[in-house]
Amino acid sequence: HPFPPEIAHFIECIDNDVESHASIHDTYRSMAICFAIDESAARGGMPVKVNYQIAQTEGALVGASPKAAGA
Repeated sequence: HPFPPEIAHFIECIDNDVESHASIHDTYRSMAICFAIDESAARGGMPVKVNYQIAQTEGALVGASPKAAGA
């Protein structure tokens, strides 16, 4: 695996029943930025708005731009 320290930290958090310093909200924000980068690249480098809105739909987090999803 390319991220041994991160995996070790994750396992330590599970073993000790503590939340990681990298929360699901931080991860979601990082992914929103990645989706915006992909969308911008697909639009020839045009700026796009990053959607940080987290919505709950039938147990799944949603929030990527509809354009990034192909809509």
